[in-house]
Amino acid sequence: MFKDVRTQSITRLLSYLGHSFPKIRKTAAEQFYLQLEINEGLIDASKVEEVKDILLTTQWYVFRVGYFVSTLQFPFMEIEFS
Repeated sequence: MFKDVRTQSITRLLSYLGHSFPKIRKTAAEQFYLQLEINEGLIDASKVEEVKDILLTTQWYVFRVGYFVSTLQFPFMEIEFS
């Protein structure tokens, strides 16, 4: 049951990366990064560095929302939560 709740929570958190308000996108990215740091094994270990790099290098305050949805949705969709 805990795994289902955690998966749903992280999935919801990731959905905010495409939000129309930049502050919400930035906060969601920060919170997901923190979850990756706190919860080892949250995602496949081979993808952790790539995901962290995306979270750290993306300019979350850019106002082109469509860009975020099209470019970020694909890498994160392939992640399987442990």
